[in-house]
Order: sequence, then structure tokens, then C-alpha cells
Amino acid sequence: MVWQKAPKNCLTTDFLVADFTIKLIIQKPNVLKLVSLVGVLAGLLPICALEAEIVVNADFSRDIISGTNPGTNPASVLYAGTGPAQDSNTLWNDLQVPLSATGDGGANTIVHPIQFNNLTSSDGMPTSIDIQLNSGFNASFNSSAALAASVASLQNDRIFSSTGQLATLKIQGLNPAKQYGLYFIGSGNLPTAFTVNSISKVATGNAYDGTWTEGGESVSFNAITPSATGEIVVGIRDGAAPIDSFGVISGLQIIERGFLYANSATTTGGQFSNSYPPSNLMNNSFTSPANTI
Repeated sequence: MVWQKAPKNCLTTDFLVADFTIKLIIQKPNVLKLVSLVGVLAGLLPICALEAEIVVNADFSRDIISGTNPGTNPASVLYAGTGPAQDSNTLWNDLQVPLSATGDGGANTIVHPIQFNNLTSSDGMPTSIDIQLNSGFNASFNSSAALAASVASLQNDRIFSSTGQLATLKIQGLNPAKQYGLYFIGSGNLPTAFTVNSISKVATGNAYDGTWTEGGESVSFNAITPSATGEIVVGIRDGAAPIDSFGVISGLQIIERGFLYANSATTTGGQFSNSYPPSNLMNNSFTSPANTI
């Protein structure tokens, strides 16, 4: 594939796929137009990657150095492996949460808000993405099982709300023109409901074997648009009736989507033509019902 000269702020290229000659034109920042010069194009869009996805991983645990340490928890172990998101990189941000002798809920609880700024991407690059523990978290915890150099080091360290209380977490510094995939990782066989944009999904927090079963170890939200200020607010609480116990989170993966798909398509005079606005940024599927164009 060879990029050629094009109008201002555009890139264009021609390439051959099967019996089709494809012209790809990228106009920055808003529109991608794809034109087939021969016949009708169907199902070839996955080859048209525009940019790499940004992935940010967060591993939550107790800070036993800066805060109090009831129960004499061991030091946390930062996970170094893959999670439920489709990403082969293994770098995680170490978000250690201290407890306070005079916390929001009394001795040995968390003082809100707690801010973690400019997190590092999974390939080691700096980002503008922040995580804020906004309200409702009761405590953090490190298990001795987390000492193993395995998925247990991710799922057995955690932060949590208690007695059915709703905790809120904010993801900040996002691009309002992008869409994001979110992967929430549970812990300790403690069913937890994660709520984004009024949609709730429950992770049971079961087996620490790295299979990442949806609804088991983790739940995912695959096309979330931030607010105009670049925020996504997440609710976390007990996920099994009666709602009177713990809501836990051990890890979080944030993916800034870098792939565009069409919502519809037309053909005129043997040409295929379509535009791809950022609002149609999706996770490995077309937005049309039949996944066809």
C-alpha cells in the first residue's frame, strides 16, 4: 500500500483486494471515505485500520506504606499479564489506595477523592487518562493469594464498597470525539454490579484462571462515549440481592477505540461510497443489524 498526495488534510491510497480496486481517503479529523472503483464492496472494512488503539490498564490494591494496615495485609503485587481486553501488552498501572485512621467512614477507611493522573498505556507510553475514586469506597485489601505471579495477583488485591453502598469511579482525560471500551475485573466470588450510562452488568468475580469469562471474572462495555468534558462515571456496588454486601473492583482496562465502521452504504453507477464519522467507532462489528454493507 502506497500513500499518495491528496487534498489538504487528507491521505489517499489505492490497493487491490480480490477483484476490487479500493481507494481509501482519510480526511482529518472527522471523515473517512472509502470508494470501490469496481463492483460492490462487502465485508472488507476490517482491513482499514486508521490508528492504533490506546489501552490503559489499572490494578487496584492497598497501600500499606502510606496508610494504615488493619489485618496486616501483605504488600501488593503488581500484575504483569493480559486481561479480558484484546491487547497483548502486559504493562499495568499500580493504583495503591491507602486507608486512613480518620477516613470518610471512620477508622481504616478511604478518604475521597483519590486521584491517579496521567496513567501509562499498556505499551509504556504516557497518556492524559486519569482515574478518580470519587465516593463510596470503604476500603482496599491485599490477599496473600495475590503474592502468586499469576492472575491471582490481579484479582485478589482490590478496593470495595460495603453494606450495599454505591461507590463511584470517574475515568477522566478522555477524548469526547472518541468511543471507549471498558473492562471491569471482579474479585473474590463477590458478585458486583458495574453501571455505565444507566446500564448495569454483574461480574461474579469467580475463578482466577485467566479465561476472562464475561459475567464471571469480568464484564465489558464496548462503545461508551465520554461527556463533553471527557469523563465517564462508573457505579460499583453489591450485585446480588439483598443489596447489602460488598461491591469490588480489582482491575480496569480502558481502550480508546481506533477503528471506524460504517453504519450504512450506497452504490451509484458501480461505485461503493460511504462516510465514517467518529460516532460510529465500534468494537469489531458493523452497526447495521446484519453486519453487512
